[in-house]
Amino acid sequence: MDEAQLLTALLTADKLEEVRALLDEYATSQAGWTTWRPVGDRRNNSGTIQAAGDPARSLMERVTNGIDAVIERAHFEHHGNPECSTPREAAETWFGVPSPGLHKLTAPQRRKLAQNTVWLTLSPGDGKAKRTVTVADKGTGLTPDQMPHTILSLNAENKIDKFYLAGAFGQGGSATFASSDYTLIASRSMKSPDTIGFTVVKLEPPKGIKLGSYVYLVREQGILTTTEIPPEMEDFSTVVKHFGYDLDDYPSPIGPNSIYGRAQSTLFEPVLPFWLENKVHGWGRTIKGSRTALNGAKDEGEEESKLAWSNPLFFADLGEWGRIGIEYWVLEPGEKTAPNKAFVSGTRPIVLTINGQTHAEWPASILRKDAGLMHLASRMVVHLDCNRISFDAKRVLFVSNREESRKGLVQNMILQELLGALKSDEKLTELEEQARMAGTKERDESAEKEIRKEVAKMLRVFGFAAAVEAGAVKSA
Repeated sequence: MDEAQLLTALLTADKLEEVRALLDEYATSQAGWTTWRPVGDRRNNSGTIQAAGDPARSLMERVTNGIDAVIERAHFEHHGNPECSTPREAAETWFGVPSPGLHKLTAPQRRKLAQNTVWLTLSPGDGKAKRTVTVADKGTGLTPDQMPHTILSLNAENKIDKFYLAGAFGQGGSATFASSDYTLIASRSMKSPDTIGFTVVKLEPPKGIKLGSYVYLVREQGILTTTEIPPEMEDFSTVVKHFGYDLDDYPSPIGPNSIYGRAQSTLFEPVLPFWLENKVHGWGRTIKGSRTALNGAKDEGEEESKLAWSNPLFFADLGEWGRIGIEYWVLEPGEKTAPNKAFVSGTRPIVLTINGQTHAEWPASILRKDAGLMHLASRMVVHLDCNRISFDAKRVLFVSNREESRKGLVQNMILQELLGALKSDEKLTELEEQARMAGTKERDESAEKEIRKEVAKMLRVFGFAAAVEAGAVKSA
């Protein structure tokens, strides 16, 4: 088996058994010519790769990398003109995204843009705990020589001076290795599109060290290469395909326990939309972010967001720490006890974002207890836009895995600004009282219904039949 045959087979494989058999066959045919190289050229790399705790969030890091690659391609094609200092500015300048956000595009416009950006494909694999998940982008791509220093590196500095890209830490995408048995990475640079470099990443058990090491397959100390373009790569520059990906906590097609729901909340307002192809449940949809949906955008297969109240984005001054953006939405009451779960985590409905990507989520207890919105908390979504806080504020507030905010002065200042805004909003006070009264009435009606049922039981014991709802009785 040669490299071209291996790549083609891996791109069409779905089961772990297939992947293992292909790698064994290739290793046998290429004995003495291949070896495994540590990711980041560090044997002690498992601590960095395993830092993230949520497999779905890790996938969104891969998507963000793909969006960066698409923006990088536009930067190249426009020769860097005009100069863009943020990903949002790049999306507006080179992709025509309106400055208010993706909600100002039509549904067909969002779909077209998404399908020309990044595809996230969910395939059956070996079950919900062993899915096959692919992230493919139409970006600038990589040469085989670039791959060890970019997509297979850790904490590299290839994006650190590119302010038009979202990536900074140089490790986000590697978090997917921790939830995947094998990961195929294949890429071709737009500068030399006829040559594909690819490899497979896996965890190698401990050998002479305390922890295992994530390694990737190489030939003669270089990435495996081929000049034949498989059909699966014709429309894409980079494909990252995860085999045996653990999505046991995300079995649903939509909602909070789905990749669809987690994508919308984690990329709360992506600078560019992307496409989710769900082959497990048989549909595809545009992922545009929860903020876009809350601001009125509706795509195919989605329900329109029904709001009781919304407060548009405004900025509060934090002095030397910059400015924090605050906006929030109150959903109409409905059949669901916590309608905000369609947009964010119900237990953590306050999201803090940079470049539209959620970097931390705060608990609902802030709304219930601190803001005094006990009855509205399950219907609220709060967004804290952190793009305009200072560099030092971002440094002390956020951790590199984007799963939490750091306690301290800056967090406390932002919290006080948020509480001040919520408590001074008279409309929120009015809606809270309405929700309280509605809840009291519902509880009273429920209690009355239970009492009637108990009375009916007692009457039947003594030989009477009861019309529970009417409250009338007659002799048996």
